Amino acid sequence: MIGRTFNRRGSAPRSVLILAVLLVVAVGALYLARRNEPAADLTLGGPLFPVERTSIEGLLLTRQGAQYRLDRVGDNRWSLSGAVSDFVDSLSVENLLDQIVGAYGGALLPGTEVEDRRYEFNGPGAGRLTVFVAGGDPIALALGAGNPVGGNFYASGAGREACFLVSAGLRKTLDDFPVSVQSRKLLPGVTREKVEKIELNRGGRDFDLELRDGRW
Repeated sequence: MIGRTFNRRGSAPRSVLILAVLLVVAVGALYLARRNEPAADLTLGGPLFPVERTSIEGLLLTRQGAQYRLDRVGDNRWSLSGAVSDFVDSLSVENLLDQIVGAYGGALLPGTEVEDRRYEFNGPGAGRLTVFVAGGDPIALALGAGNPVGGNFYASGAGREACFLVSAGLRKTLDDFPVSVQSRKLLPGVTREKVEKIELNRGGRDFDLELRDGRW
């Protein structure tokens, strides 16, 4: 064929094969470089969820035997499921994500281990939050008992190898979820000007309210 050189078996040109090999080598080198990146030193504390807000695809909160799931289903749209299924307010969700991304963990506590039994990570007041990130591994955080002195709470996970403290503000943020993101409007997707008929059933009786010629 004109403009191409094939061998006797009709295989691709040698230049294409060379480019393919170089691409494989480059991808492999990038993968190894990322694996060999030094882990962040969290001994003195740091962000609990060091990701961009826009990369968060979902949240899973387990509290008192119930699970609440928040998932991104489109641009600026979310779904709430689990123990509570309801419409959500997008602005409230964005505010929740801002608080989560901005949350910090304190310095690692000497002499502690992951989910140290002394801090009641399986107690009645415990909670667990998992943040799902696009293109990355989920980040899990466990919350245990409160510190009676400082008012903060013991925590474990989020890439740490020991326990640490988190603010009471973060604990309240999670305690307020999912109520904090539920829509305050009964029908958030309905525009009043587009409503033409309302049907109501009460006490076994049906009532209709219908728009006719601009009047109800």
